[in-house]
Amino acid sequence: ALATFMLVEERYPEDVQSAVRLGYLLFEVRRYLEARGRFERAVGDSPADYEVAFFLGVVDRRIGDSDAAILAFSRIPEDHRYFPEAHAQIASIYERRGEYEKALHEVERARAVRDTDEMRLYSATLRAKAGDLDGAVAVVGAMLSEQPDSDQLLFNMGVVYGEADEPDQAVDYMLQALERNPDNASALNYIGYTWAER
Repeated sequence: ALATFMLVEERYPEDVQSAVRLGYLLFEVRRYLEARGRFERAVGDSPADYEVAFFLGVVDRRIGDSDAAILAFSRIPEDHRYFPEAHAQIASIYERRGEYEKALHEVERARAVRDTDEMRLYSATLRAKAGDLDGAVAVVGAMLSEQPDSDQLLFNMGVVYGEADEPDQAVDYMLQALERNPDNASALNYIGYTWAER
């Protein structure tokens, strides 16, 4: 497939759609720099092709150009299906930089469009990292009120307390998670590492 699309690209250089398809194939085989060139060209020719803009952002992240990734993801409008994931990606970049307030802002933008449990938990984790333990506990607590027997939510409440450097509370929630599900490997692992550190 790669050889075929490269031949098409060579013979019909104005065919942007073939270049995009080639970009996707190059992305799949992790030839990110080559994919990036095709995606940049496509976005330049069709600025409203937001799916390609999203993949350009993903490629930029993979090659370590986080500033370019933020720019690519920021192009995607709120009404596009990739908007929530694009802003989750931006949040992840800011989180890695230790810019938790900026990361939280991006997650909340994503949640305003599509509020999933995963995004709510990410919001809680970022709140804890930013020093807002009460806000983090409130987010997970609201979820626990809807699903009080969820060992995963109890685990996540423990993680929130762990991020806030409250290891006793964290272990308490991990133990509660294990009461619901003795095979919760994540909770067992968390408790094991916590006790080993002590």
